[in-house]
Amino acid sequence: MRVKVFFVRDDAGREARMAAMGGAGLMFCQYESVAVVEVECLGAAFEATQNFDAPWSSRAGTEMLIERGVRSSCVGDMFETPDGLFVVQPCGFARHEDVRHG
Repeated sequence: MRVKVFFVRDDAGREARMAAMGGAGLMFCQYESVAVVEVECLGAAFEATQNFDAPWSSRAGTEMLIERGVRSSCVGDMFETPDGLFVVQPCGFARHEDVRHG
């Protein structure tokens, strides 16, 4: 499954990340698309976007959409799958309504 990875923009601030954690509808402009990963499930997408022993941007099955280095996925970031948008939570994921036009 192709999963598009969106990070809460660095300039969105702590408040935006906290709102995303609570499932609030952030404006899509508060996210930036950073990559597309080919994985089996959402949990695998989270694991594939972690900088454990090497930068995840160099892993097989990863298509980077930005040129700079990236941090690991964390709470408040978002994954887009064929089934919709999902926000990374402290434990798992929460379905998120499409906020692109919000």
